[in-house]
Amino acid sequence: MSDNKVVNLALVASGDPSEVAKAVGELRTRLPGMIEYQRIMARLQREAYLAYLAEGFTPKQALDLAKEVRP
Repeated sequence: MSDNKVVNLALVASGDPSEVAKAVGELRTRLPGMIEYQRIMARLQREAYLAYLAEGFTPKQALDLAKEVRP
């Protein structure tokens, strides 16, 4: 798991138990960064939603547009 590829536990789970253990360890290592990324993305989408509202879009339009916000 050291080749920097994203781990797919569904694929790893059918294989060697030591590979599963490595994959789980890698996910535990990456978890704090993944959580922080989700917090940032949530903030970005909320700010986009509020900006659309401020520009006069309806709440439904603003929500639909904010759903499309991606980095």
